[in-house]
Amino acid sequence: MVSNSITIPRDIETVWNTIEAEFRKAFKCQGKELLGRRTTIKTRSYFGSPITVSQEVIEYAPREAIAIKSVNRDDVLISRYRLEALADDCCRVTLSVQGRNEKSKLKTWNYWVMSLPVFRSGARKRLAIQLQRLKEFILAGGDGP
Repeated sequence: MVSNSITIPRDIETVWNTIEAEFRKAFKCQGKELLGRRTTIKTRSYFGSPITVSQEVIEYAPREAIAIKSVNRDDVLISRYRLEALADDCCRVTLSVQGRNEKSKLKTWNYWVMSLPVFRSGARKRLAIQLQRLKEFILAGGDGP
């Protein structure tokens, strides 16, 4: 598993409401309906090839955490956002990603190797970029580009 965190100078309620609103849009539902909700998206692979990804909300704990399972063929990625109040007007958001392959122990092992300290810097940088975009979005009042 690879993870990274960012501190956002907003109360946990504001941060959670913004994150939850974006997931509600993506999964086309209300907050309480998120758990178990599924969607399918078309995107591009790391190499630019078109792929179809099925996503499901597998954890939903208001003001605490939300986790999404993304599946492309046999590859499974679990992305989890965890929130922690640091003060009345500040919270930490931790984004973690864990991968495996349902049919290949070698590919699953590759996900594990990439989480080792010597190899995970690239993955941590990608998570840091995602978290920085989230922070900017929240600080802008949820008004995205």
